[in-house]
Amino acid sequence: LFRLWFSLHGFLLIPATLMVVYELYFDRLSIYSIWFVISALLGGIGSGTWGAGDSYFATSIAAMCILSGLFVSRTLSRAWQFKENYVKRWFVAPFQRFSKIIVQASIMAIPVIYLGYGVAVLHMPTEGAIFETIADLLNIQPNALNGFYDSAGRIAGGYADIGHLVTAEDIAAGDYIVEMMREAEKPVLSEEAGFSFAAGRDVITNPTQLLNLWRAGLWNGTELVSMIEEKAFAFLVLRAQFYPPDVLEAISRHYFPAEEIRMNGFDYIIMRPRETAP
Repeated sequence: LFRLWFSLHGFLLIPATLMVVYELYFDRLSIYSIWFVISALLGGIGSGTWGAGDSYFATSIAAMCILSGLFVSRTLSRAWQFKENYVKRWFVAPFQRFSKIIVQASIMAIPVIYLGYGVAVLHMPTEGAIFETIADLLNIQPNALNGFYDSAGRIAGGYADIGHLVTAEDIAAGDYIVEMMREAEKPVLSEEAGFSFAAGRDVITNPTQLLNLWRAGLWNGTELVSMIEEKAFAFLVLRAQFYPPDVLEAISRHYFPAEEIRMNGFDYIIMRPRETAP
């Protein structure tokens, strides 16, 4: 986790952390420092669960950006104030005579730091108008699904497949699934809630959270399994199949794969009740 964080956000993580240390020893902690520390701790705890992603750190990244900006502002304006204590004697005083040189060097280094951060967290499509030209100029090769480049790909395998350009075929496939859900007389169990929202249907469960609860021994799936066994759903829309094992077993016994629909690089499986099987 630390390797991922530092590799992607190290350019701004260092000045943000130094700003927190400065406020801790020489000033009062600002709301941004408190926000940064607490959100990073909570994000770290939350990201330790199965199914977590980098979005858990979105708020701490926002606080990091603000703190790095404050650090840069203080450096360029030479607005640092150090009260007498052991930290100043041992870690600040030896460098104070170089303050003018440090400011001059910062004028050149700061743009490089922010440009480096932009490169480190770059996400972009590599296909389509404009994006293909930019990708060719920067020699960027896709490392995720759908011709997408993810800067975290070298660490996380390019799993963060966000921001790619959908095709007309993708849109048509999504509309097809949504229309089927709208026409269904019974509820529809969709692994991805987006289809349910678009169709105006109730969202039934969050599969990854059910799996987390099941792994922790905190979930009793009797009611959902019973609904599947009773074929209470007109059909199911599956993709990653991240439901707990007993739910997947009930699905395989009482529903069959009637259709596969390709959308956004994934295969969505439409499961129909077995009594309607040909």
